[in-house]
Amino acid sequence: MILAALAIAAAKPAFAATHAPQPAPYPSDTSPEMRVATTGYRLAVRNLDHCPRKAPQLGLLLHELGSYDNDKRDWARATFGLGTGIGVLGVVPGSAAADAGLAPGDEIIALAGASVQAGAAPLASPRASYDRVEAFVSALKARLQVGAAALVVRHGTRERTVELPTRLGCAAEFSMMPQSDLDAWSDQRYVAVTRGLAQVAPDDELAFVMAHELAHIALGHGDKGRGLLIGLGIGSRGARQRERDADRLGLTMTRAAGYSAAGAEGLLMRLAHASGPHISLTHPSFRSRIEAIKTAQTAEPK
Repeated sequence: MILAALAIAAAKPAFAATHAPQPAPYPSDTSPEMRVATTGYRLAVRNLDHCPRKAPQLGLLLHELGSYDNDKRDWARATFGLGTGIGVLGVVPGSAAADAGLAPGDEIIALAGASVQAGAAPLASPRASYDRVEAFVSALKARLQVGAAALVVRHGTRERTVELPTRLGCAAEFSMMPQSDLDAWSDQRYVAVTRGLAQVAPDDELAFVMAHELAHIALGHGDKGRGLLIGLGIGSRGARQRERDADRLGLTMTRAAGYSAAGAEGLLMRLAHASGPHISLTHPSFRSRIEAIKTAQTAEPK
């Protein structure tokens, strides 16, 4: 919902596959999927000082046959050459994965000498599941915590070994959800942005939205159980203060990642114009948030 575009709505599911079938085989660098992945990567690796929890950042969009409904799996085999490995759908420019030479169309078939094919069980289900990819990502990040990870990669009929270096960032995952509305949210693990928002927000505005949500994670705002109380008006003052704090840190994170802070003001002004007058129990008014951001920009050292 447009009024919740900068919300802390942890009650929603915060992760979904970002690879619905596209007319072109692989997402371009300017596609919504890659813009979310690239923005998230830059925010995470350039804001380590602001994040109490750190984890390896990959810079990868991944998929596998079980990520698709059964009636799309033949299409995925033919289009992407997927077997029983983990396929590379996209690589963030300048990321650890890009430095290692991974590219769209690669299929990861082994990690640290162990085949990834044993995890192909989700293919038994006719419905798409991202569980296997999530399990692989967890195993890969655990390996990267102790050093570079050796991957065996297949591209067509050619196999090669790739050494993926460890690159730490804020401990967060970034995901694009398929909804067409303008929304973003976070819990203590994920930052999620809808396709609708990623399609219309310029880079600097998208960066602020995602930085605001990453700030919620860094500040520990993802406590569960607050939603009902806030709905009753209990604790709403604290909720509004958390939004102000996330705006403030999000602005700092936006700058640190190389984006213009003007995106914050521009986005809030457009949302204010689109929504009209409103009262929220969980968020300060757009006008007060815009004024606070202007003040923060003025106070920032040049």
